[in-house]
Amino acid sequence: MKILIVEDEMIISEDICMMLEDRGYEVCGQAVDYDEAIDIIKNDQPDLALLDINLNGSKDGVEVAKSINQIRRIPFIFTSSIGDTSTIVRAKSTHPSAYILKPFKEEQLFAAIEVAMENFSVNENTNPEEQLAIFNDAIFVKSDHRFIKVSIDEIRYIQKSDNYIDLHSEDKTHIIRSTISGFVNKLASDKIIRTHRSYAVNLDHVSDVGPNAITIGDTQVPLAKNYPPEIMPRLRTF
Repeated sequence: MKILIVEDEMIISEDICMMLEDRGYEVCGQAVDYDEAIDIIKNDQPDLALLDINLNGSKDGVEVAKSINQIRRIPFIFTSSIGDTSTIVRAKSTHPSAYILKPFKEEQLFAAIEVAMENFSVNENTNPEEQLAIFNDAIFVKSDHRFIKVSIDEIRYIQKSDNYIDLHSEDKTHIIRSTISGFVNKLASDKIIRTHRSYAVNLDHVSDVGPNAITIGDTQVPLAKNYPPEIMPRLRTF
């Protein structure tokens, strides 16, 4: 997962950067003012932003947040030493995921990131029990107290397993708590389609369609009798 740090105190920015990288997150940029922050948001497409409110220049972190809401809908967290009522009211108007007062502890930062990622999705109705967030054509799967970004394009097929589903990519499998029908409906992707009560496939990875199975790489995914009429027209559109 890529995180943007917007902070005009470079020592603080570097400290936050080290905290994030030690937890396995990728810092895609460290901005000191509004213009740098917007440039990184547009070009590097972070998945979450940490925003100081006091910044160099005429526009502060609240202005960055307003632009984020217009340019790229991602969760953002304010990190500030300012806690007066007027500033908090301005910050709240942008609907941040959290507001952390400096100095903060490492545990506070990662708790805020975890809550932000669990509560944020494109339609803003992700079920926290499922321990995932979906937005910007990617899934964020919770693993070891952090979120791992999995592009929808990477998913080859999905398999039901009791109260969980397995997301199979080329070289890795991610396990999440969800029903397969609920997950596929939430994705709302033209590429992901059910083939069986316990399976769904990414049409981009289908190499062969037989009477009873679909081939994806070296894997045969079951194809139920009531699914072919739905699948074949979809395959012709790709």
